[in-house]
Amino acid sequence: MDSVRKARPMERFSVKLIAVLFLCVLGVVILIGGFHLVNANDYGIYTNDSDYYHSSSCYRNAYEISRNALASYLDAGQTYETAGVNNYGYIIYMYDDAAGQRKEVYRYNVNTNDKIGMSQLFSGDIAGSYYYDDMSEADHYELNRYEIEIRVKDPLVESDDPFYKNYRYYSFLNQYKYWALGITLAAIVLFVLDLIWLIYSSGHDINYDGYYLNWFDKIPFDVFTVITAVYETLFGWIIIEAFSYYERFYDNLLYTIGAFIILIMMGLGALAWLLSFAKRVKAGGWYKNTVIYKILYAIIQYINSIALIWKVAVVTAAYFLGLIFIVMNSYEREIATVYLLVSAVLLAFLLWWMANAQKLKNHAEMISKGEYEKIDSKWMPHELKQHLDTLDSIQDGLEAAVEKHLKAERLKTDLITNVSHDIKTPLTSIINYVDLLKKKHTKEDEAKYLEVLDRQSARLKKLTEDLIEASKASTGNINVEYNDINVKEIIEQSLAEYREKFEKSNLEIVTNIASEELMVKADGNLLWRILNNLYSNLNKYALPGTRVYIDAEEEENDILISVKNISKDQLNISPDELMERFVRGDSSRHTEGSGLGLNIANSLAEIMHGSLKLTIDGDLFKTELRLPK
Repeated sequence: MDSVRKARPMERFSVKLIAVLFLCVLGVVILIGGFHLVNANDYGIYTNDSDYYHSSSCYRNAYEISRNALASYLDAGQTYETAGVNNYGYIIYMYDDAAGQRKEVYRYNVNTNDKIGMSQLFSGDIAGSYYYDDMSEADHYELNRYEIEIRVKDPLVESDDPFYKNYRYYSFLNQYKYWALGITLAAIVLFVLDLIWLIYSSGHDINYDGYYLNWFDKIPFDVFTVITAVYETLFGWIIIEAFSYYERFYDNLLYTIGAFIILIMMGLGALAWLLSFAKRVKAGGWYKNTVIYKILYAIIQYINSIALIWKVAVVTAAYFLGLIFIVMNSYEREIATVYLLVSAVLLAFLLWWMANAQKLKNHAEMISKGEYEKIDSKWMPHELKQHLDTLDSIQDGLEAAVEKHLKAERLKTDLITNVSHDIKTPLTSIINYVDLLKKKHTKEDEAKYLEVLDRQSARLKKLTEDLIEASKASTGNINVEYNDINVKEIIEQSLAEYREKFEKSNLEIVTNIASEELMVKADGNLLWRILNNLYSNLNKYALPGTRVYIDAEEEENDILISVKNISKDQLNISPDELMERFVRGDSSRHTEGSGLGLNIANSLAEIMHGSLKLTIDGDLFKTELRLPK
């Protein structure tokens, strides 16, 4: 595409790979930091002023212990205790309905140094063996009579109970709460910037021209999207199952590493989809490389291929079938109403279609009368628009054919006039001077006559040779022997033969050849003749005292040789006409020449699979010879 920007030095595969790896590292940092922040927030670190005893985590442990302890007591009068040292204690109370007061019925591990007292009054939500869904109303009433109060030691001592384990994790989270917040935010910013750069540079590579698409970028986009969705769903399901089967699996290092690997693979899958989408959008027409588009396009093409008469027949048949249905079910007012609305839409469509058909008919009549004017086809039906395009193309073709015929007739007339003039002039001169030689003349006159005869016969010979060469070149009846030719060498060698003539015409030659190694695949003799014809034109028609620029450079798969000069005569002729036979920029034809030079050069260039192009800008005359490398 012409609009493709050039890739920058940093946009190479190795740099992009490093950027992707850096993105993975940032993703891991964000996951770890986010996990830390979520847990810290859940533990109330950012809201409870770093007080563990008022954190939500501490309250959750107290709640669980209170449920289990009360259930154990009510089940068989047993106490709920963990092995070893415990950092908690509790008191169980029972309400006395008669006195309206509560009384203590059980106490465990409670002293005056306990930090908090947390009471839980239950009405059936008791964990353990005591709770059943089929409890009677009396049992529920019995539960409402009990209350349990949990107390936590201050300070906590090392043990295996939930409070000490929880406190250690809480302390760890609290210690790095600001570091985690700052590093996570910085990682998010870098992650976003890295991702933006990857999207911006996607499709560009310093080693490739244009957009670089991988093999998976050529997979239909909707298929690629489904594959990516299945891929992400599969790994997401693995993560969910891991959480389901392994409670708090992140406490296990092996499971944690596995989870991070899976999350990184999910991120890489999403990144591949995003970058592929960006490249497809940049390359243009991404929606065309989808199965859905291809199916819809095929359906539309098939519908368009159906003859118009069959389309009308289907619509008419559907209309009458519906009409029959309404008549048979006239008691259904809703159906009748809907069908009337549909009929109105169909009628409007037919009227619109007929109006455009009438417009097309009027347009065809105007063309038949020679009165041509384009009409707007934006809102025309597809079939009528195709017909209008056909009519317009016929009109354009007729105009082009007429123009071509007139141009051919004019060139034929010019050809006859010019060739007659060019042949008649030397022949007349030869006949006249031969007649003078037959009469009395001096030695000096004879020498002068012979000089004129020699010059005019040479001119006639050159004209005849040019005619034969032009005929062979135009018909391709020339043997071509392709060789690898150094452009710089052949230009310098050919210029050497014309150097004296250019100096005599006071022309300064300026060459600019891009490289010493510019090579073309061409016939050396034919290329020499092309350059010879171009130099001959320069010598005849370039303005004396000016510079002539001869450049050679590489353009994609071709080598371009350009010759630029200032014309000494006014160029009031088009480049296409100059390329025709017997046409010269010197309209007065006072210079010698057949007017076949450029035509022969163009034919020889085409024989070698090249081209010759002329450009005229005021008095600047430019010739561009293009040959394959």
